[in-house]
Amino acid sequence: MSSVTATVINNTSMTLTATAGSASHGNTPSILSPTLAPHSTTTNVFVAHSDGAGVEGNVNVASGSVSFSLNYDNPVVGSNSGSVTAPSGYNGSCQAGGGTDATFVYVLNAN
Repeated sequence: MSSVTATVINNTSMTLTATAGSASHGNTPSILSPTLAPHSTTTNVFVAHSDGAGVEGNVNVASGSVSFSLNYDNPVVGSNSGSVTAPSGYNGSCQAGGGTDATFVYVLNAN
């Protein structure tokens, strides 16, 4: 079994709300800390657990019309990866942790 736990660094001036997205592999992610304060770091925002085939999916964080997609992939075989899909005027990055039970760190910024 594998999992992904997420930390989010919100470098925007907005309070963001996290909601579960979809899961391609594994169970739907569980939101543990739904509110992300502006200019802050929130640990344990979500956790996604494997159903035996690794975990892959996304979580959405948004404020009004601004929405980021936090993408994660922790396969049974191969390297972990993650990314951020950001709206115009914003950018993001993901540092994907290694191992079976990995911590991914997402950074969200305004341009």
